[in-house]
Parts: sequence; C-alpha cells; structure tokens
Amino acid sequence: MRDLDLLDEPRAKPAASLEYKPDAAQVRVSVRGFRLFLALTLVNTVLLASSVLGPQLFPFLRTSWTQWKAERAQKQAEAQAKQALLAARQQCLTHAFAPGAVVYEEDPVRSVQLLREGGAEYARAAGLNGNAPRGWVPPVAAVPPAQLAPWQARAGGSRGSSVPFLHERATPGGARYLVCVQFAARLEFDRVNDTDPASGQARTTFRQSKIRRLFLTAWPVVPAADLDMKRPGGALFSREYTVQLPDAFVRPVAQRPFTGGAERVVPQTDYGNVLRFFGGQVDPADPSRFTIPYQVDGRDGVLQGRLKNDGVELLPREGEWRYDNGEVLRLDVPPATQPTVYPPVEAKD
Repeated sequence: MRDLDLLDEPRAKPAASLEYKPDAAQVRVSVRGFRLFLALTLVNTVLLASSVLGPQLFPFLRTSWTQWKAERAQKQAEAQAKQALLAARQQCLTHAFAPGAVVYEEDPVRSVQLLREGGAEYARAAGLNGNAPRGWVPPVAAVPPAQLAPWQARAGGSRGSSVPFLHERATPGGARYLVCVQFAARLEFDRVNDTDPASGQARTTFRQSKIRRLFLTAWPVVPAADLDMKRPGGALFSREYTVQLPDAFVRPVAQRPFTGGAERVVPQTDYGNVLRFFGGQVDPADPSRFTIPYQVDGRDGVLQGRLKNDGVELLPREGEWRYDNGEVLRLDVPPATQPTVYPPVEAKD
C-alpha cells in the first residue's frame, strides 16, 4: 500500500532557469571579432611597453641599426679589398719583362739616358747625400710593377728599389708560388781634407762604399676561397744575398783642390764596377727555374734561380757563392775588371 501511495504523490517541478545565466548554445564569437580582439591587445601591449621602455628602447634600436649598417659596409669593403688583392696577385703571377729590358743601371751615361728617354718608367735608385762629389750620377732603376705594391703591402716580404724578376713558379712537387726578386743598393760617401804629398796643396778626397743586396721571396698561391686577408702570403720562402764586387769597400773616388770656389768644380769620379740587371725570364722547359741576366763592366753573366720543395735559391753561373756572415754572391770572378771613370780621362799625346 505504501508503494501505491508513493506513486500517487505529485512529482516535484524542475527549478526555474536563472534569467542572468546565458544559454551556452547561443554564445558565439566570430573569427573577425577574435582577430580584432588580438589586434587591440597587441596595440595596447605595444603602447604600454613604449611608455615604459621607450626612453631605453629607441636609442637601442637606433644603435643596433647603425651598427648593422656599419658591419654591412665593412663586409662589402673587405670583399672588394679581397677581389682587388686577388687581381693584383694574378697580375704578378703573369708578369713578364721584355727580353733585354734594363731594370737597374749604374753606368752614369746610360743612367742619364734612361731618365731622359724612359719618362715615368725609370727613377733614381739611390739618393744623393751631402758628401757626394759634384756631378755624381746615382744609379737608375725601372719603377717596380704597380701590382706588386698592394700585394706586398698585405703579404709582406723584403723590398728593393728594382724588381729583376716577378712571375709564378712551381716546386718539383707541383706547389705553386709567386716568386719575386728585388734589388737594393746603398751608396755611402764621406770626404776627407788632407794634403797632396806630391804638390803640397790642400785637397778634398771623396770616399765611397757600396752595399748591394738581392732579396728573394716566394709566396704560396693560396686558393681564393682560402685567402686570409690578414696573412695572404701564407708560409713564404725568403732569402737574402749580398752582391759583392771589388768596389764594395771604402775607397777614394774623386779629389778636388781645397780652395775657395773649388766646390763648383766637377771632378773626375771613379764609379768603380758598373752593375746592370736585365728583366728576368722564366725557363720554358722547367716550371721551377728562372734566370736573371746581368752585366758587370760590360761582361755578361746570369743568375740562375730555382724553386725547391723546401725553399728557393739564386746562384751565379759565372761567379761564385760563399758564406761570409751571410750569403754572398761574387759576380766579378773571373776576371778582374777596370773601374769606370766619368768624365772619361782624355788620352795624352
């Protein structure tokens, strides 16, 4: 009976919905509205950050932009410098002298002629000091190839006033090198006042010493991609030789009376041994060898160069090599030659 009574009791009514509770099925957000919300949020964040970080942010951005432009300009300049250096090296590798071209001259008559007729291609190879006798003519050298200066400024190596050889050579093992031979001369004068023992007259004697050197340098030909601008020459070979002739040591070269007005006199000057270098040539039969023709007092000679696997050397074919506090090349052996006097002494009847 109890069960039947329960069935007869009225069922409880469902609770009424609250008016402020939205129906989840009716709430919808459009894509455009969501994007607008994100954009406004972003703008609000940027404005807030600008108000807080603006005094520090804008100078930082300006500095970063300036630094980026400077780094970009530097990289472009380095790339251009590298291309220019590679172009200079290539010109050095293929440089060739005309056969018989004079690159260094000590004969006073020919030196003046080269300066007068050679124009900008020749220049004085040694300066005049205050002790040189009046009228003395310094040696003249061909101006070094223009492409050598930018290369050597980066790659290093000894320098001289003339360049008797510049070209590519290869070791017997096949390694490529840029080989350069440079020559430098230093001519020093002093003067002594004494008395001529024969006439008893006061006189001034001019004395001179000559130092002649050859510098031999070989730079490895590094591939363009591996070229280091800080050390483009890599592990180079270098060697230095003293060119020795009889006039290398201190000796009297001119005399004039020690009287008023005598400084305007042009005395006869003994120029000693006259050395002349011609442009070097490659050996077409051997990629490791080259030659440099020269003359001493009109006598022909040849310097023979060779690039080896472990170095480079230069030896005289007619002279001799010896070691005397350094490597010495004697170019006057044999025979002994007579000094060159200028102006020439006139023969007496």
